[in-house]
Amino acid sequence: MALTTLTDVDPQSATDMIGYIGIISPNFWLYVAGAIWVIIVSSLYGRQILRKGEGNILRSMAVSAVAVWVVVIVGFMNGLIFLDTLQKVSAFSIIFIGLWFFNK
Repeated sequence: MALTTLTDVDPQSATDMIGYIGIISPNFWLYVAGAIWVIIVSSLYGRQILRKGEGNILRSMAVSAVAVWVVVIVGFMNGLIFLDTLQKVSAFSIIFIGLWFFNK
């Protein structure tokens, strides 16, 4: 069922409540995915610096992009995230993964 207005939302359904946020603000889940990506990049890069004394920021970005990509795909399959958000995250992820592979 497509959620278009607040009257379509079942108050007992967590999926409807979470999915409705994407209708109010179409870029909400894109911003959430971006914030998760930044947090993962920062923690991976910081861990590399602490362990080795040097780090590869592009590697941290690519690994984080894969993690966020998987989370967004799962959200899309459950109906929480729309196709345009999946497409934007996929393009963003493929760019960083490609840069990382071609950098080796």
